[in-house]
Amino acid sequence: MRKIIVILMAFILLFTGGYYIKYSIDKKENKKINGNNKEEESIKKDSERIRITAVGDILVHETQLASQYDAEKKKYDFKDNFEYVKPYIEEADYAIANLETTLAGEKEKFTGFPIFNSPDEILDALSYSGFNLLSAANNHILDKGASGLIRTAKVVKNKGFDLMGIKEKAEDKSYVVKEIKGIKFGFTNYVFETDKKGNVRTLNSLKIPNTALELFDRFNYSELEKDYKKMQDRIKEMKSQGAEVIIFSMHWGNEYERKPNDHQKRIANKLADMGVDVIIGGHPHVLQPMEYIDSKVSNKKTLVLYSLGNFLSNQRREIINNKYPEDGIIVNIDFKKQGASGVELESVSYIPTWVCRQPIKGEKYSYKIIPLNEVVEGKIEVFKEDDENHNKAQESYNETISLFESFNSKAVLAPVLK
Repeated sequence: MRKIIVILMAFILLFTGGYYIKYSIDKKENKKINGNNKEEESIKKDSERIRITAVGDILVHETQLASQYDAEKKKYDFKDNFEYVKPYIEEADYAIANLETTLAGEKEKFTGFPIFNSPDEILDALSYSGFNLLSAANNHILDKGASGLIRTAKVVKNKGFDLMGIKEKAEDKSYVVKEIKGIKFGFTNYVFETDKKGNVRTLNSLKIPNTALELFDRFNYSELEKDYKKMQDRIKEMKSQGAEVIIFSMHWGNEYERKPNDHQKRIANKLADMGVDVIIGGHPHVLQPMEYIDSKVSNKKTLVLYSLGNFLSNQRREIINNKYPEDGIIVNIDFKKQGASGVELESVSYIPTWVCRQPIKGEKYSYKIIPLNEVVEGKIEVFKEDDENHNKAQESYNETISLFESFNSKAVLAPVLK
């Protein structure tokens, strides 16, 4: 009898336990399904956000050339410069940097200031870091003449980047219309001319060769009305190709001045009247504030980033007795789809950056672009808290926030990535 009872109990446990196990699995599956729905909702929400990320000037000086050269491999490698900021660039849907140099090739000899010619490997580092679009209409693009400009345009495109501001041939486009998550963006880039020498136009006080006149986009402070017409035509051209958001990259302003000059303000207001959505500035090599311009002509609010400073360079207090060229910024500009009505600028966030230079041996240095939010939160180990560099980084962080938001246009400090 006991044997029969044991067998019956075993059967009961087997079936009820089986039911419990099945019920538990069903609950887990149901929870898993619901969880997936939440993940899908999160993904869907992210898919509605379009993040354009921008940084400032990429410069390669003589000391950087010496430091990034590997004598054994007989090649340059700049990737380690970007290792700490790489995750922040990769977060973008589309990332922009200003390539402030020429890529004229090894035969022309690699040089830094005042005549820049950088190794092609700087592009490998920018690609590794997650950049998509490079602006190249700047005051150093003719440092190696028209041939240097042409080779720069060719190499940048061959490396897989989009390019604005310069082109290989007159019939090519020097702007970009790019579809990102279903929205078309128009990107264009202009640099200011310097004073004429007689009837000859100049860039950075160098005569512009006739063969280069049609190969890069520029404006002249003394001929702005004529140049505004060219810019307006460019906007129309990009819109005719479907561009819904217009972004201008302007190489302008005075070097090492931390506030925009009258030319910058006047041009920014004019571009706002033309309906430009975002203006990204470069050339001063130091950070300048951001602001929004409300245009009564276009009825639009234009985001103006007057200067994003240097992202990578050897300009620093030890070299030029000025600490501010060490400071940079990563700016995230988030757009949101608005159904059939198009897209709107939803928010702006940023990460202050600082170029940390530490001696290795001889005349070689380690260059690291540091996301300063990670220093403040103790998440980075490139230097110790009692290191002099830690104090410099903290100072840079505080001053960047104070300056960038000084025009009463508040942005949001981006969080540390986990």
